[in-house]
Amino acid sequence: MSEVTKKVTKKDRRRMYVALLFWILVAIIAIMVASTLFGKYGLTIGLALGILNFGLSVKYFLISVPEVTGLLTINLFGGKLFPYGPGLHFKYPWEIVKEKNYFSLEAVTVKREEFATFVSRDGVPLLVDWTFQYRPDEEKLDTFIGFNRGEIEKGFADLLSVNISAAIAEQDAIPARANIQVIRDELQKPFEDTAAVGSPGIKLEEKYGVQVVNTAIADIAFTEDFQKARTTERVAERLNMVAESLQKKSDGTKKDIKDKDALNTALIINKNVTKHIQEVEGEGGQALAALIMAAARGGK
Repeated sequence: MSEVTKKVTKKDRRRMYVALLFWILVAIIAIMVASTLFGKYGLTIGLALGILNFGLSVKYFLISVPEVTGLLTINLFGGKLFPYGPGLHFKYPWEIVKEKNYFSLEAVTVKREEFATFVSRDGVPLLVDWTFQYRPDEEKLDTFIGFNRGEIEKGFADLLSVNISAAIAEQDAIPARANIQVIRDELQKPFEDTAAVGSPGIKLEEKYGVQVVNTAIADIAFTEDFQKARTTERVAERLNMVAESLQKKSDGTKKDIKDKDALNTALIINKNVTKHIQEVEGEGGQALAALIMAAARGGK
């Protein structure tokens, strides 16, 4: 049990003792007065009055909070706010209950409207689809009430963006895409019970009076330009392999076929030429460079 929970429990007990003391004192006074006025029937009448007092006053000492709901009462003497979680609780009769001070404790999901861009260790921009869920902390509703939803969500979004950026910056683009679960786990650590003392995640939860229920990365995607570059690279590699095989005889010796002719033939075989034969000029490295450009243009 946390220190906060112990503190709240102690306060709840104080309220219970006040209520019990009030009911017992009223019952004793009722019995004494009834005994003086009604003699041998005084005890019975006094107990009846005590029970009646309990029935009439119980609403001033007990409060029932619905499930998945929190409540803040207002102390008439000083205006201090006191939080209550779901269930039946004792309260002071001078604590006011207002309808607007009931709060849903259901988790709120925050999802970015568009993918956020982060740069990997090898300088490749990655598109990250991420969300997080938070809920008001029933024990810190007096803190939670001081912030609007936009402030809370921006605060956590900024922190999570920093964490995601740091995690992706430690990996190259392709491994980062493959290790989504590792990044997810790292993202959740600052908000877990086992988080280090002074963790930015815990500090932010305390600041806003909320609990982060979950953080999630749905997907890490490559940009369109990077996808095209990877596709072009693969096509170029395939065409180069085809071209090399066309230039080799069965015994491994090289045929009398120029590099550009072999590459042009590879383009035709790979169906990269649809309107006319793409002429790849040059030999060796120049031919390969021209090949890559041809593959990028789709041979058109």
